[in-house]
Amino acid sequence: MLSVTLAGACVRPTTAAPKSAGASATNATLSTQLDTGALETVPLGGLNTPYSEDEPPLSGDATALDLKSLVRSKLDYDISMDTSALASLDDGGAQALLLHLAADPRWRVFEDHDVVMAARRVKQDDGWTVPASGYHPGPDGPWRVVLRFGDLAPDHPWRKSPFVAEIPANAGQAKVHGFVPEASVYEGRIITAMRIEGEKVSLDIYETGKEDGRPRTGDALGEVPPTVANAAMLADRIRANGYESLLLPPGEPGSASSDIQLDTPRKGELSWSARINPQEPGWIWLRLLRSGKSWEDVTVAGATRERVGYSKDPARTFLAQGRFAVPSGEAFDGVAEVWFLPDTGDARRLHRADVAVPAR
Repeated sequence: MLSVTLAGACVRPTTAAPKSAGASATNATLSTQLDTGALETVPLGGLNTPYSEDEPPLSGDATALDLKSLVRSKLDYDISMDTSALASLDDGGAQALLLHLAADPRWRVFEDHDVVMAARRVKQDDGWTVPASGYHPGPDGPWRVVLRFGDLAPDHPWRKSPFVAEIPANAGQAKVHGFVPEASVYEGRIITAMRIEGEKVSLDIYETGKEDGRPRTGDALGEVPPTVANAAMLADRIRANGYESLLLPPGEPGSASSDIQLDTPRKGELSWSARINPQEPGWIWLRLLRSGKSWEDVTVAGATRERVGYSKDPARTFLAQGRFAVPSGEAFDGVAEVWFLPDTGDARRLHRADVAVPAR
């Protein structure tokens, strides 16, 4: 039996028979004057598409067959953790945490079905990345770590599935039941999914892997509680300045803006990134124009909308990044715009540049 211990979190396999924080742009619309003179309205609903059947599974067989003994046993994991920081977070701490996560390139703050979330990015080459849904395609299967600032809808798969463990943030210990999906692609892999529920913020963890370890779960349980506690401790400074550099990676915030970068991670998908500073809190999103006309506006705007860090010092910059599905096609020359909707005030364009949209 293997134990995985990281920063006080222990995930051990065994066998046996809040309220919303932050502003929402869900119902907002943006009217933009294009170069052609045509007025277009772009809905800003975030990731409010129907719950996708393409997302990783949340159901399967809760037992596994031992090929030696030919006995089926439950796939249980005993978890020891200290997530009390999530349980004790107040309104001011939640506000500061959201500001911090927006400024930290290791996290992407977005909105999914009217709930503000922050998904953990991973380091890739010289930057940070995460797909729009927050699910990373790991070598053993998909995984996701999300901080959630609100309650899930009753029909949300993470609320409906009996395979998702619901754990109070002050529990200290829990037993999580793993499961094996029917799809053959998951053969030899076990999935665990858990919701660690606090009043102001909750932690959702999804991991696919081999039976003898939950490394992503251990990492999240070791990393996230100190992140929450530190943001709460420095809440006044974060709320006053928009961020706290002591809690950010070295070199953050940046000292220079960057051009809009577009790439194709895989067929039918685009990624983008830029370093920006709106100088006040709010939501940003990307728009692409082809031959002077908007291109896939609803898809691009909804999938790229996020909260980014800000500073009153215009020399400071913060990462904006996203990956999203688009129709496949040939490359074309176009225009990219970054738009911003402040928490108070009207939408405005932050940046505009000629870009080469790669083949998808």
